[in-house]
Amino acid sequence: MKKLQPVGFGLPAGLIDLLDSFAAEKSISRSEAARAAIEIGLPLLKLGKSIDTTRILTILEYCQL
Repeated sequence: MKKLQPVGFGLPAGLIDLLDSFAAEKSISRSEAARAAIEIGLPLLKLGKSIDTTRILTILEYCQL
């Protein structure tokens, strides 16, 4: 695994709740859930694609991250 570099930023409470909920469902840490969301979402943003968060969470659940 690559060495991880700490990054700090703020998120709205609702987004933190979604992140924590996803992490709990998958038995992973909040950090792992955030990394998964960024790794999937950022490439889409770079391509100019809109992001449907409900669909992304469904896909993540299907992939069993």
